[in-house]
Amino acid sequence: VGLASSQVISNFVLSEFDQKITTNLSPLYYGRYVDDILIVLSSIPESIGDKGTKIINSYLIEKGILFTKEHDPGILSLCTDGNLCVQKSKLVIQYFDPKHSHAGLKEFCREIATQASEFRFLPTGEDMKEIDDCAYDLIYHGSINKLRSLIAVEENSTELSKYLSNRIMLYKLTQEKITIDQVEQIFRFYRGKNYFDFMRLWEKVFTLLLINGREKQANSFYYECRNTFITKAKNTLKQKNISMKIKEDMQEYLDIALSLPVGLRSKLFLLKLKEKLPKIASHKQIMNNARRFRRANLIRHQFVSYPLLNYIESNDHDLTAPLTQIRHNKSYKMDIQKIENTPRYIHYDEFQLFELLGDFTAENLNKKFDFRKSRKRFKQEPVKAEESESPRIYSKVTIGKKNAETNENEINVIDGSEYDAEKRKENSGRGDGFRIGIVNLKVDERDIESAYIPGKKPNLSFGRQAKLHSLLNDSIRNPSCDLVIFPEVSIPFAWLPIMVSFARKHQIGIVLGLEHVIFNNLAFNLVVAILPYKTESGFNACHISVRPKNHYAPDENDRLMRKGFTPFSLKEPHYDLFHWRKTYFSVFNCFELSDITHKSILRSKIDFLLTVAWNKDINYYDNILSSIARDIHCYVIHSNTSQYGDSRVIVPARTEDKDPIRITGGETPVLMKYSLNIEALRNFQIQNYNPDNKLFKPLPAGYDKQAAQDRILDK
Repeated sequence: VGLASSQVISNFVLSEFDQKITTNLSPLYYGRYVDDILIVLSSIPESIGDKGTKIINSYLIEKGILFTKEHDPGILSLCTDGNLCVQKSKLVIQYFDPKHSHAGLKEFCREIATQASEFRFLPTGEDMKEIDDCAYDLIYHGSINKLRSLIAVEENSTELSKYLSNRIMLYKLTQEKITIDQVEQIFRFYRGKNYFDFMRLWEKVFTLLLINGREKQANSFYYECRNTFITKAKNTLKQKNISMKIKEDMQEYLDIALSLPVGLRSKLFLLKLKEKLPKIASHKQIMNNARRFRRANLIRHQFVSYPLLNYIESNDHDLTAPLTQIRHNKSYKMDIQKIENTPRYIHYDEFQLFELLGDFTAENLNKKFDFRKSRKRFKQEPVKAEESESPRIYSKVTIGKKNAETNENEINVIDGSEYDAEKRKENSGRGDGFRIGIVNLKVDERDIESAYIPGKKPNLSFGRQAKLHSLLNDSIRNPSCDLVIFPEVSIPFAWLPIMVSFARKHQIGIVLGLEHVIFNNLAFNLVVAILPYKTESGFNACHISVRPKNHYAPDENDRLMRKGFTPFSLKEPHYDLFHWRKTYFSVFNCFELSDITHKSILRSKIDFLLTVAWNKDINYYDNILSSIARDIHCYVIHSNTSQYGDSRVIVPARTEDKDPIRITGGETPVLMKYSLNIEALRNFQIQNYNPDNKLFKPLPAGYDKQAAQDRILDK
């Protein structure tokens, strides 16, 4: 149980059995997960009714799927392998009459859907119940509103596991730590035989305690586990050899459960831990195990705070500490041997994030990443020999040469699954269009300054994280978004991996502004575009575009320089032209919109323009945004901090129709969804002027209709 090989072996052994089910029964549905089987038959003869014995004989025994052995008729054996058996007590038959109520079936489906959705969403403050509130089931007989109906209280291992996982995820990237009361709740849950019944969760308990700096409590938990199984084994087993074997195995399992989270910490932590674990007799073994797990890269990768930090040569880093700022790039040298022997698939976006750590110098950021080198190094999609010099070797991401006249990079992110807009519409239940989500979020000025003022730390509080998670969860609720846009300087650098992971997992694009990143007294204001796609091999993937701001607002420039930092811009300003999911768009960062020349390079080339902003002068920007929609003749999607407001969608249409979404602000974070009718816009742009067509404003002078035709043809 728990081995990856078990599923492979079970599928091999049961493949013939699967074939017999589908051939002999022709079920409406047949599903099997390892050894859990579900068979749905569309109808059965009325003479059989819902009597289990007759159904077993008629559908499983007589049709050559199962048989009973003479010496033990209570056991049903598989005809394909007599050594594999099914106990009759574990075979459940449910009969649903189409003429009767479907309430039971509907409620079951609803409960399954609810349980499945819980794993899709990120944890927020509202759903973070305490362990006393979620890890127990109350068993009733009769009305749940009467105390006399309560007949038992049972522990729920699934809810406990979810509680521990969510807490680890939250504390991993926040400043706040677990409270003493929450720790005491864990100890109250683990009493007596619960140490045995829930031993598979020991590792999660240790992980939660250690990433919160609760070494003393981890020591106590270790001691209680050890003391309990030693005492119980001694008192309940008469045979000494069996008792000794159980104690040895439990001790080894306990040591490993503690060693794995210890391996996530720094070398300095290991030295200090010796002093903090006085009760642990096997602390030397734990230290050795931790070092081996770390060197072999067999630690829990999902608990590493920043992608691929566990692949560097040095083992001195604390892998659970949030990476709030860029350190010197030499400290992040990749261990090629770890890459060659990686125990898991490395996503291309993880490598892009890691490369970010070593690219924060003025020289490097005036160049693009060497995608060809990184692609070959990380063995992403296979590269054909004849394409070795072609830009199309970058998996499904192609970056064209910079246009010498416009300083514009063309980035094509082509979906290996052949993105099917009609299928997405059907799955999400939405109407026509490309659905965008505009985040209306307050970006506090104190948070912006905390990211770069010396002596301060970025705001990584629970409250801020809960707001972010809630907005991301809203983006995948039906109807889901294609692309979500956050305001300028709204996301801490430490939380960028969460944004990328979410985008990859749910295949939703995200555009955001990062809080200022400081490196060698240079201040970087970065806009990030995260565009997901599927590789030809079927893996979810992301392309990450990170671009420094081309023009800093006078006030922003002054504030940074007063703190001793030089705002960084590329020597040659450039913008990215994205071609993704059959749409063409670009992103501007706040004050960049004031450059008339830069805006003009996009005319005839894009379907919509995204703008991230932290801007007080909404009247000035109102005029700029409205003119862009008309002059470029495209949709404009604007996300500004909510204390100043004016986040909106602008259509190149008449005044009464040009602002289908416009919000002035508000305290509560909101995700506003809107479908862009890109097809209608393009069709309008290729036609001659028709005074009766009032859907959009007439094209501006000099508009290139052929460019719109090329976008329709997806060139």
